[in-house]
Amino acid sequence: MYNTIQSLLSCFFLLIGFLILCKHRYSLRRMLISSAAILFLCFGLYVLGLRLGLKTPAAAAICLTIPSFLLCGQLSGYRDFRYVFTFCSADLFGIVIMGLCNAFNMVMNFDVEDNRLVAIEYLLMFSVLYTFFWRVRKEYLEIQETQKKGWGSLALLSVTFYAMIYVLMGYPAPIRERKEYLPVFTFVLIAISLTYIVIFQFIQKMKQQFEAEEIKQRLHTEQKEKELYSQMAYVDYMTKMKNRAYLAKREQEFQADWEKVLPLTCITLDINNLKQINDNKGHAAGDSVILRVAGILKKVFPGTEDIYRLGGDEFLVLLLGQASWKASVASIVLELERNNAENEIQITAAVGAFVQREKGLESFTSSMKRADEYMYEDKRKYKERYHDAENKSHL
Repeated sequence: MYNTIQSLLSCFFLLIGFLILCKHRYSLRRMLISSAAILFLCFGLYVLGLRLGLKTPAAAAICLTIPSFLLCGQLSGYRDFRYVFTFCSADLFGIVIMGLCNAFNMVMNFDVEDNRLVAIEYLLMFSVLYTFFWRVRKEYLEIQETQKKGWGSLALLSVTFYAMIYVLMGYPAPIRERKEYLPVFTFVLIAISLTYIVIFQFIQKMKQQFEAEEIKQRLHTEQKEKELYSQMAYVDYMTKMKNRAYLAKREQEFQADWEKVLPLTCITLDINNLKQINDNKGHAAGDSVILRVAGILKKVFPGTEDIYRLGGDEFLVLLLGQASWKASVASIVLELERNNAENEIQITAAVGAFVQREKGLESFTSSMKRADEYMYEDKRKYKERYHDAENKSHL
């Protein structure tokens, strides 16, 4: 009777511990009803096993542990190694508590068959265990949710401990009949407890590493998004050049330290007859002309950050710390000629340049304006030549 009542108490307490740690598959009401059914079924099988002549350890393993393992698997939100580890861990902690209580009673020569004493001891010790389980429950469930790997090894370790304790408790005779083995048995129980402390610390470290990696990944994603938004805000979609918004940003950077900027050469460029190309050849042809001019500017000014597309056919190049512009303009003209030799649609462009030597945004704005004036003067001369050539062709 002593073994039967203690086994019933142990099965009841261990089932509660498992319910605290596991992820529930069903509602709380359904979980409690199912747990009660499992408890009574396992207890009935245990009593039947004893009546059939099974020894207590064998009856506990065959009629309590195995059926409860299979049935509790139906209640758990996981049916993989996470469940195996959780079930065995809850059971092992309970077995350690029961083993230590029984060892203490044997050493103190208490009546180990006093069910009231055993019930009080179990109630006190399991209350401490449940408090610990409840405190780590949220973190443990989060770890199960986030960590998908590594549970197989932990499950194998817990099953090994499980089998080892059952062998120590029941072979070659029940441990209560082998008092000389109590120190070894107690040492094993304490060693297993300490091992589990290390395991939980390892699991916590896994979670911390996962959280650190998650934070790192989130920061990386945020940085990518920031770069994308910056590109969308400051980069021309077609040419991948900087746009007018970025030029405004650069003006503020220039204002902070003009010493690094001056002398500043402003080169403006405007494609001639882009509207006529769009009207006669289509907008796809016009876009290809814009891209060709963008490619020419990138080729003439490799590594230069300050190349802008300000509008449909307007471009700007800023050369920091440079006062020479004639060679740059000549290179643009030369590359245009080379590009035209390879393409059917001919490109001409008006170019203007001016060198800023004085500090201040007003001076910068003035320099831009002067470069535009020279560019429009070049465009006017081109139109005069163009119309003069057209007039002669009609004579």
